[in-house]
Amino acid sequence: MTSASEGAVLLQELERAEQILGSLLQRLSNLHTSLESIESNLRVDDFSTTVLIVQGSTTGIVCALTADIKGDPIHDAFESLRGRGFRLPVIIKGSDRSESQATCDSIMRIIRAQLKLKTSQLIINLRWSPLPTVIDSNRAVILGTRYKHGSPREISTFKEKLRELNLQVLDDDGEFGGGLLTYKLTELAREAENVVVLEMTLSSTLAGNVPKIAEILETITTL
Repeated sequence: MTSASEGAVLLQELERAEQILGSLLQRLSNLHTSLESIESNLRVDDFSTTVLIVQGSTTGIVCALTADIKGDPIHDAFESLRGRGFRLPVIIKGSDRSESQATCDSIMRIIRAQLKLKTSQLIINLRWSPLPTVIDSNRAVILGTRYKHGSPREISTFKEKLRELNLQVLDDDGEFGGGLLTYKLTELAREAENVVVLEMTLSSTLAGNVPKIAEILETITTL
C-alpha cells in the first residue's frame, strides 16, 4: 500500500471516529438534559412531601415535623381533626424527624410570609417523645427552655391556659428538644415584633389523644 493510500485510509478512520464521538457527545447532552429534568422534579416532590402548609383561620402557627408521617400519633390526630370545625392555627406539617437544614430553611420562608399577614403570633414546634414512667403520660406537656422567645408574662399566660385543660405543664431541663428548628424560630422571632416561640413535647399517649390535641391547638390561637 502506497503512502497516499495509507493516508486516505487513516483519514477515513479519523472521520469515522469523529462521527462516533459526535454521536456520543449528543447522547450525553440529551442524557444530561433528562437528568436535570428528573432532578428538578425530585426537588419539587421532596419539598411537597416534606413541608406542607395547612392554612388556619386564626393567629398562631404550629410546626409538626412528624405530622406528615403515616402512623405517627400526631399525624393520626391531625387527620382526625380535619373538617370537624375546630378553630385551628396555621399548621406546617413535615416528614423530617431529624429537622434537616433544608426542611428548616423551607419552614423559615413559609413563616416569614405568614408574619407579613398578621401582627402577632405564637409559634410552637410540636413534638412527641416517650416519657419517664414518673411522669403522667396522659397529661404531661413539656416546654423546652434551651431555645424560646417571648416575655415571661406571655409564656406564663400560655402555661396557665394549658393547665386549664387539665394538663401537667413541665419545664425541660435539657432532656428533650432544643433542635435546629426551634433555634431558627427563636432567631426569626428576634427580628419580628410580638412573636412568642416555644417548643412543646407531648407523650406518645397525649399525642394520640384527639380531643386534647384539638384543645391544645385551639388554645394556641388565643394567646
